[in-house]
Amino acid sequence: MGDPWVWEKLQFILNEYQNKVFSEKANEPNHHHRVTLFRYTKWNLHTRHCTGKWYWPWGKHWPCSGWLVPVLRSGYTSQNTNIIFSAPDNADHAEGVAGQAWAKESAVILNELPSPSKNGPKREIKNYCKVTACPHEIVDAKINTGKPMPLSIAATPVEVNGKIWGVVVLDSRASDGVSRESILNYELTVALVGQLLEKTI
Repeated sequence: MGDPWVWEKLQFILNEYQNKVFSEKANEPNHHHRVTLFRYTKWNLHTRHCTGKWYWPWGKHWPCSGWLVPVLRSGYTSQNTNIIFSAPDNADHAEGVAGQAWAKESAVILNELPSPSKNGPKREIKNYCKVTACPHEIVDAKINTGKPMPLSIAATPVEVNGKIWGVVVLDSRASDGVSRESILNYELTVALVGQLLEKTI
């Protein structure tokens, strides 16, 4: 996807963003507190994470309905992810905090989220899905493999050439891991990401 130098610099920026925002969590594993860059694409031909039938891996959506696909993540572990969020023209159906930020064209910040678990109350899973706009299937698939859901999430759109290119998402296993300052104090960082991405188009 364009000049490798640009992507090296973007990786550096995401790593620094992670280090600054989660500086109070420095003694914890990096993959507990991450920064992920999602790109908007009209088409998605990749298998959707445990959603829908094997012959229709896009769940309730069409492959050409608009998607937010992860392209880069902070750190050097937990790079592989198949979490993809629907971002259709109908903003009411946008998925996840990433999709909400895309649809609203502004930052979305959530913390103190419910803590769903495999053997926990079903209402916690339901509440988590409702608050985060995350599909039930994705949450179920993750907690069934023993992976905890983020307890705080923030997302902000990335503009390239005056148009929203994608979204930067911060997620943390700590309920107080992200805050409004995690976005407001780093608007220049996100703008720089957009400036560099202009060289990939």
